Amino acid sequence: MPQTVLLVDDEPNILSALVRSLHQEPYRVLTAGSASEAMDLMQHTPADVIVSDDEMPGVSGVEFLSQLRLLYPATIRLMLTGQVSVERTLQAINDGHVFRFLTKPCPPETLIEALRHALEHKRLMDHGAEAIHLLRRVSGLLRILAERHPSALAEAGRSAADVRIASDDFASSSFIADELDVQVQTISALHPALVRRP
Repeated sequence: MPQTVLLVDDEPNILSALVRSLHQEPYRVLTAGSASEAMDLMQHTPADVIVSDDEMPGVSGVEFLSQLRLLYPATIRLMLTGQVSVERTLQAINDGHVFRFLTKPCPPETLIEALRHALEHKRLMDHGAEAIHLLRRVSGLLRILAERHPSALAEAGRSAADVRIASDDFASSSFIADELDVQVQTISALHPALVRRP
């Protein structure tokens, strides 16, 4: 499934220009004309990255992205603004955890590059979260194994087995997660009792 980008701006002509900028990119592009419309969309179709205008009626981009961060912390947030100030920038970074600022008018190549970086950041964060989850599973399995079969782990520690990983194996950010998942599945298949408490 393609990654999803949500563009939020109350000016239809700007939204149309942003969409045209992305017509050749492999993203699913959604649009919203207000913060409330964007929040409604997010409930049904969470976006990987959101690009929001800062100057919208009713709620500012900073306020909107701050709310979004609390409800959808995994969504990467970019801000589109016509006026850049130090105070506004600091507020957006501190409150909304904005990944990048884009100034109006935003050239298509600038938007595309920013989205590529944001989506790659999102992909790496997702793989990192998956790897942490799998590490916790492995840690739990090893703890139970140590409790039930301490001699087996002691023997494994004395083993002369040497596992070598080539540097090229890390070309994919999902390598560690994939390898850990294989190990968990192998241990679970060989010792199903280990995955549940007595």
